[in-house]
Amino acid sequence: MADAMEIVINSQSITDALQKYCSEFQTNISELKPLQFKAVQTLLSKKDCICALPTGYGKSLIYEILPFIVPKCIVIVIVPLNAIIEQQILKLYGQSFSMSMSKDTVDLSITKYFFFHPETVLISLEVNKLFRSVKFQDYNKFLVIDEAHCVIEWGGEFRKDFKRIYQLKSLVSCPILALSATITKAGQTEIAKCLHLTNYEVVSASPAKDNMKMVVMNRPSPNSKGNTSFTPYDYIFVPVLQQLKSEIDNFEITIVYCKTINWIGYGYELAKQILGDEFHSGKPSEKTARVMMYHSSMEGSDGKLKKHIVETLQTERSTIRLIIASVALGMGADLRHVKRVIHAGPPTSLETYIQEIGRAGRSHDDALAILFFNKSDIASAHMTREMKDYCVNSTICRRSLVNQYFGFETQEVKQFSICCDLCNNELGIEYDFSKLSAN
Repeated sequence: MADAMEIVINSQSITDALQKYCSEFQTNISELKPLQFKAVQTLLSKKDCICALPTGYGKSLIYEILPFIVPKCIVIVIVPLNAIIEQQILKLYGQSFSMSMSKDTVDLSITKYFFFHPETVLISLEVNKLFRSVKFQDYNKFLVIDEAHCVIEWGGEFRKDFKRIYQLKSLVSCPILALSATITKAGQTEIAKCLHLTNYEVVSASPAKDNMKMVVMNRPSPNSKGNTSFTPYDYIFVPVLQQLKSEIDNFEITIVYCKTINWIGYGYELAKQILGDEFHSGKPSEKTARVMMYHSSMEGSDGKLKKHIVETLQTERSTIRLIIASVALGMGADLRHVKRVIHAGPPTSLETYIQEIGRAGRSHDDALAILFFNKSDIASAHMTREMKDYCVNSTICRRSLVNQYFGFETQEVKQFSICCDLCNNELGIEYDFSKLSAN
């Protein structure tokens, strides 16, 4: 990759590259953000880069712009989920390729971006042959590990090939870019170890986004006198659905996360009852519903309805106003107009929580994250200590608590006059649905 060493990166070269990029992909970006610039600079200096930046910061632009800076350049991206591949193929259309999306022959003269699952790129004879070809070796290359936290979170029994990605270095000798929104400083070290990185730099920023207001509320326990298993969910669903019925298309696009498919289905059926004729925005059909479910087994392997949901939520005037979802609606979903994320119970870890609330606020408008919990949640053996601490904390600014966990000292973080319900006790008071017991 000798050519890359001759690239002089300065404000003018970046401006020129961005103009070409924007013209090619019909977008409008005037400049790289400082940490995007730093990551690009690191890669062009032939160093590897671990890049831990908040959801919505624009991590993908770091690798998308490289072919517009470096001549004769190919970017190989390792991705954990089909949804992310589909989103990027749609965005980069004619210049991208994925074996999971196309059976066509690769044309290296026009293809700049290759997207693979780790399982495919490591075992496919076709990919091995491509990577070893003289023509391919003649290109400047960059290897990108998207959602790099999967290397340590999924690389055990779930998807073992994540722990074998380092083997690609024998086929593709080039700078490596590891991207994630949720890597602690200890996690950064572990990823470097798993990927066999030695000469690397870390580019990172706090995962607690500036525009995200963070609220934690009690919800009723199903074990309290007079309550049932439905009580904790009615406590959350009913007021939210009544608000939707009142505001209809002025209702801020909201995601409600539930832990099980049963409660997702319950919320969906409750929405039909409460909204009545307003459940659909037009002639009743799956695609006119104002409330949608999103989970891993909602439609087998077809994926068309999930694709419809994601694409609709990317439009400014989405007909979908409320999504009741599982953890499946998480990594990589670029839902630019979501303004509010509600958790009907805490997820298992703080990393997952930050990923999920990151679905909101991606347009840089103010967004709100509300987490409901009860004593039964805190008693769960499947929840990390840090997630439990976040729930029960009543003294430390929530944003500061998140930053401490991810390795950012308080003095490194801006102070916010209104950032969470502990900094401003009036924030989120409308979500204290205290008509029901919250024991």
